Amino acid sequence: MKNKESILELRNRIPVGLTTAQKLLERTKYDIQEAESIWKMNQVNTLAEKISVKPEEASELLQYVKFEFSKALSLHRERNTTDVEKILKSSKKEEQVLANFWLYISKCLGSDVKYGGWINEKGFQQLPELIRDILIIWQWYAYFDYEGVSVEQTITKEVIRILDYKLELNEFAKDLQCLKVIMDKFNQENDKENLQKYIELRNQLKSSEEYVRIDNKIEEMEELVMKKTYQFLYTNSETIDNQIKNTLNNG
Repeated sequence: MKNKESILELRNRIPVGLTTAQKLLERTKYDIQEAESIWKMNQVNTLAEKISVKPEEASELLQYVKFEFSKALSLHRERNTTDVEKILKSSKKEEQVLANFWLYISKCLGSDVKYGGWINEKGFQQLPELIRDILIIWQWYAYFDYEGVSVEQTITKEVIRILDYKLELNEFAKDLQCLKVIMDKFNQENDKENLQKYIELRNQLKSSEEYVRIDNKIEEMEELVMKKTYQFLYTNSETIDNQIKNTLNNG
């Protein structure tokens, strides 16, 4: 009876099965405190080796979760998962991950570098290049989807550069550059003061064969651009995380 009571008491103290409790007590001649101490020390050493930390850190983790080993592992992973890693795991859809990343960075910026909820050029200039390039691509496409405006966005020149040199979508970059030249020339030659006339001519331009071709291509390329931008974020995630810690979080 005494042995059963000792086993029950030990199992109330530490999360072990009947067999393990019995072996520990037999080893310590039914000294419950010593059995508990030995088991906890073994757990600490096992966890420390498994996650490559000092025994003191492993002990702190285990104590925090009442020595439930799986919870200690989860807590360690959570503590050592960066914000960028969490964002990468936030959705199975590349575009949504990029949207979450844009939102995260946007919250780090002041309201003076935003207009209508969008990051303005001054805001982009405050960001490290890797972060800036990702956000520019996502925002350009988001604004295109929302407002139907493509090459007339002020960040289009940067978008073309990123598509060409970072994402290696050279032909698409050329098409956008072509459309930008067409649109820039139109705006130079037509005065917005006569707004009705300007809109009529602009609508005619947007109905032209070349404009429609490239405009359609922008829609067709969106999924691929999002996929490659996501890959760019994933590949550079460690560097980006360091940039966030060293610039945005200190700013």
